[in-house]
Amino acid sequence: MAPTGAIAVIAPLPDDETLGCGVPIAAAMATHRELVVIVISDGSASHPGSIELPLAKLAQVRSQKIRAALAKLGCSRANVFQLGLADGALDQANAQVMTSTLVNVFADRDAGAIFVGLADILGLDQPGRGYHRPNFRHGQPNPVGERQIHHAAISSQLPSTRKSEPFQAPEVPLPMPRRLAKASHGPDRHPQGALSAHPTGLAPVGGARYCHRSDVPTQRDRGVMRRDKGIMMKLYSGDLSPYSARVRMQIYAKGITDIALERPADFGMPKFREDHPIGRIPVMDIDGDMMPESEVIAEYLEAIYPEPSMLGKTPRETAHIRTIARIGDIYIMNNMFMLSPQSRAATRNQGIVDLLGGQVIRNLKALDKMIGRDGFACCGRLTMADCALTPALFLVENVLPAMRIENAIAANANVAAYWAAIQTNEHATKTLTELHRGLEERREMIRNGSFDRMMAAAAAAHAATETETATT
Repeated sequence: MAPTGAIAVIAPLPDDETLGCGVPIAAAMATHRELVVIVISDGSASHPGSIELPLAKLAQVRSQKIRAALAKLGCSRANVFQLGLADGALDQANAQVMTSTLVNVFADRDAGAIFVGLADILGLDQPGRGYHRPNFRHGQPNPVGERQIHHAAISSQLPSTRKSEPFQAPEVPLPMPRRLAKASHGPDRHPQGALSAHPTGLAPVGGARYCHRSDVPTQRDRGVMRRDKGIMMKLYSGDLSPYSARVRMQIYAKGITDIALERPADFGMPKFREDHPIGRIPVMDIDGDMMPESEVIAEYLEAIYPEPSMLGKTPRETAHIRTIARIGDIYIMNNMFMLSPQSRAATRNQGIVDLLGGQVIRNLKALDKMIGRDGFACCGRLTMADCALTPALFLVENVLPAMRIENAIAANANVAAYWAAIQTNEHATKTLTELHRGLEERREMIRNGSFDRMMAAAAAAHAATETETATT
């Protein structure tokens, strides 16, 4: 590092000045060097689709955190220049503007040493290259690895007197900010004696990194916030309800633990229909606010629990996921749901069986041409499409044979392969176990006559309610 002159740091994104150059910044501050920080991007693309923090607000929040982090590093009076370029949009024109700005700033401030945070992503030696950094999940290793803090290619345009020898950063493990909030920053974590020049070791760096912790609440944070506000969430569900099963599988896959599952005691009775006009489950009870319809509930959960995402990485992927889910929900499950009463009817209506059974067989053939070939419905991972298909295919496998209709799953090779694979997924397995439990319970109720008595009692109660309504 040059012995004199200002220390200049280029940060492609807000927080790169800390994650990429926090160690030498803190060390330089111990020698009372002037610090110049240039932040190129506004960082607004770090949390795409965020409800809490839209692009403009996120850019503002991340800008404010730069100052807070620098204060932790002991340089609250640093000269900070924010170019404000749109995150992920470094085109040729912007690259030229950026280059000109950097040269002028460095020359004006008499920069004696220049460092670049995450320069391998910025690609300063490749004008026009985009520099958007993916939002890596907390707890996963950052693929950039240990930071190599070095000259930017931009420094080649400065006078030779302004150049310094390349600086090799100490080997400092850099977990993501949430982990750093609890991590130890003692010398044992850094055997090579990083920041020996700083009297307080790595503590300032850890505090600075924590300033850049995620701006979007985690699922656990959301649960805590709801409990703190007294907000309770409950899903009225039933083991054998395929639509409820779709939502339950989504809850399991997302690891949501603050939604209670409950079968409504008055389900099927007039009181339930009075409270819930559609008269079906599932119903999501959000602190007394009732939300019906499985697809609506699924989309709501995806919005308030965005991680892990069960939608696509692109709008087109999301459209494909919703298409497959719709096939499972409307084209298969709905037909099977209307067909199932024929399996226990005293006199079967063969016209209904042929119509609805024929629709299911036809739609399975269509699904066979569209379904994934890697054990998932699409996109190579568990999505909302799998949550809809799992209960739908359960009905096909268990109801069609009772109608003397050959199981159409086996007749479609791709669907059959998918069905065999998805049943090994832990979240699908849990959901299918509940569906089978509900099916056995229903069969036992049919065998001992309690199901007919229950249905008769419900029909009488509804008739009495209608009569009472008509006479008042």
